[in-house]
Amino acid sequence: MSMFVVHALDNFMTVLFGRPIFPIPEHFVRKAAHVFEYLVLGILLLSGFYSGTGPMRGCIAAFLCGLAYAASDEAHQIFIPGRTASPVDVGIDSVGVLAGIGACFWWYARHRHSPRGAPAKN
Repeated sequence: MSMFVVHALDNFMTVLFGRPIFPIPEHFVRKAAHVFEYLVLGILLLSGFYSGTGPMRGCIAAFLCGLAYAASDEAHQIFIPGRTASPVDVGIDSVGVLAGIGACFWWYARHRHSPRGAPAKN
């Protein structure tokens, strides 16, 4: 799947610029996909924990659950032939969880004082 994305981005750059302007490594695409997946997980976890526990406890609980899931995802790779576990990947996944939590707070700050979900006036 990541090679498909790499080829699609190369084709997109070719259409825009006449040629690919820089190579896109597959490794970068895979890591970016992990950050995005864990960003969504962070949003979902915070959505579940926020209302019942309050903002700070909700953030901590969401982050710890996301971190535990990232660690367990890496740990299970030890048992799969051809795969390796990496603490760096846990860190990358944790950045995604934090980005999701941050996105929730950004959205909440923009919408908390506005009627019917319209953006708040600053």
